[in-house]
Amino acid sequence: MKNLFLVTVLVSWTGFSYGQDIDEVRAYIEDMISNYQPSTYSYELGYSDEFTKEFLDEFIPEFSGNPASIFISERCNTTFNLCRRNFFNLEGVNRIHIREEQGYVTLRFTIKSGFTTTEFIKALDNGWKEELDPEYPPMILLDKNSIEQAKKIRSAFLFLIKQYGGNPVEEDLF
Repeated sequence: MKNLFLVTVLVSWTGFSYGQDIDEVRAYIEDMISNYQPSTYSYELGYSDEFTKEFLDEFIPEFSGNPASIFISERCNTTFNLCRRNFFNLEGVNRIHIREEQGYVTLRFTIKSGFTTTEFIKALDNGWKEELDPEYPPMILLDKNSIEQAKKIRSAFLFLIKQYGGNPVEEDLF
């Protein structure tokens, strides 16, 4: 009986010690993107629960749902001084595609019907302007030869999406 109890405790402790929480996964994603971003780009990443209500109301006033599930990605091309800021609900991510495009590895997020994504563009110092282009889904750029890192980032995002109640397709079929 003691052996059965000991085995049960060890198995429970092992599962608990290797479990990940949302904050750890968020930090992992940010670290991976920071380490593998192209040298001509800079990224700022965040989640809506890290920002003030005033900031969120300025960019996404119509959002309702789990406030922590909004992912915010801002990537700036340091050569051309052009920035794109994407807001999208992780609950609404249907699939994350990994591609090699134009010398980069990209993670493109497809959003389910009924969920919105918003993109703003800022050129030079002209302020943010909303961009509406449904053919251009939110994406993250990584350095070329970063396919393995992109797969790890996708797995981390899939974990977060599920934690926020989403049901993404896990395989990149195309």
